[in-house]
Amino acid sequence: MSTHLENSLQRDVERISTKVTEMGALTELALQDCIKAISENDRQLAYAVILRDQYVDEKEKEIDRLCLEFLVRQQPVAGSLRFVYSTIRINLELERVGDYAESIARQLLKVSPVPPDVPMAGLIELSRLSISMLREAIRSFVAQDAELARRTIELEDAVDLQKSMLIKQFVEGIGADRDKLFSIELTRYTTESDVFGPIDVPKLREEGVQVRNPVGTMRAAHFVDVGEIFDAQGLLRSMLGTL
Repeated sequence: MSTHLENSLQRDVERISTKVTEMGALTELALQDCIKAISENDRQLAYAVILRDQYVDEKEKEIDRLCLEFLVRQQPVAGSLRFVYSTIRINLELERVGDYAESIARQLLKVSPVPPDVPMAGLIELSRLSISMLREAIRSFVAQDAELARRTIELEDAVDLQKSMLIKQFVEGIGADRDKLFSIELTRYTTESDVFGPIDVPKLREEGVQVRNPVGTMRAAHFVDVGEIFDAQGLLRSMLGTL
């Protein structure tokens, strides 16, 4: 027979799980609508995505509050502590997804109407795969389904492949030189030299001027594909953010 404390803990876990599901639904809708806005050149829908981002932010704050209350009231250990810690991390990631959707909508407003050489079919397929991963990831967490989580992780390779194909289609579609494309997946080990080029040591020695050799780096590219920016070191993220 369950104790009062066990029942209270379970109710709190279910309440937080429900809010995570709601947060996932909001971000999924934002992604679906921003892709629909692009494919249909719907500026009004893009504006709606931007305005609705406030609901994502409000839900993030609500989940944070519930997690803090859970920590104080339940003083969880073991599995319950891992659950609330994971929720806090997931909540942050979902808020970023909402920000991505808002950013996509804002970019649409800048370039609308979308140029005809954009490979729309590839973009829609990429969004379908990505949104499916998001949906399944939330389901696996709420249901605590490790097998579903593993299957969801395995879809990442298909998403990466589709993204690479999409970028190549776009570059070819506008008649650009593939050699002018700089592509990199950032990790915590990626350095500024990997992205912006190594420091020209002879010039530094002879003239006391610190400059970077841009050959084969982002600075020499006409098109840039930078993945996993949030995995990069803080300094590198800041440098990229100023571009």
